Amino acid sequence: MVATVASDAFTDYALVLLDSIRRHNPWFADLPLRVFWSPQLAPLSPGSQERLRQAHPDTTFVAVDGAAYERYRAETPPRLMAALLTLEAFGIRDADRVVFLDADMVCLGDLMDLFTLDVDLAACPTGSSRAAKEARAGTFGRRLRINTGVLVIGRRSLNDATRWRLGRYPSGQFADQDVVNRFLGGRSVYCLDHRFNYHAEFFWRGDETDVWLLHYARTKPLDAPDLPRMRPWFAARERQRLGS
Repeated sequence: MVATVASDAFTDYALVLLDSIRRHNPWFADLPLRVFWSPQLAPLSPGSQERLRQAHPDTTFVAVDGAAYERYRAETPPRLMAALLTLEAFGIRDADRVVFLDADMVCLGDLMDLFTLDVDLAACPTGSSRAAKEARAGTFGRRLRINTGVLVIGRRSLNDATRWRLGRYPSGQFADQDVVNRFLGGRSVYCLDHRFNYHAEFFWRGDETDVWLLHYARTKPLDAPDLPRMRPWFAARERQRLGS
């Protein structure tokens, strides 16, 4: 199963992501999609839900009561409160594996490795050091910080105990990412190749041919459309709109 968080403000991003994945991975159309939203934290109107359902028919929408996340508000930047819904992915019970994807990405290649990876938890390390990220790819690491924009969550991590333990940890300036990293502590995490979560602001040059998911983790395309690194996203949006 694939999962994401969506809102009215991020519906266009989610549509571009879904369309771009399907263009590079036709098998993706057969996977179930779980979309988390919240009336308080990430409103998603019936119209937006219908647009997403038309893009990916096998979609289930889960409305989350934002009141459960109010205790995080004091230490979480307001713009990232919705990102805390990422934690809901660990509560999925009807899948053997969940691939969680932030909506603010565009797919540029084959994602099969993400969906066949058999580990308890996989993610990319944080940071702006390409060398450090590439040195860890394909290894298990402890006491490292991960970026939660792309997560592979295996069956052993999809349980009530994990979800309950996550809820015991505080948030911070990176919201869900702080919660997950504090929960992990010294636990082992499989390090994905960072090309599965390629940080646009840190790394994008424009001539890459081996990036699979380009992540606009900071500045979003619609907020700064003239920046060169936004071109892949706008090209994907144009293809999605034209249906070609």
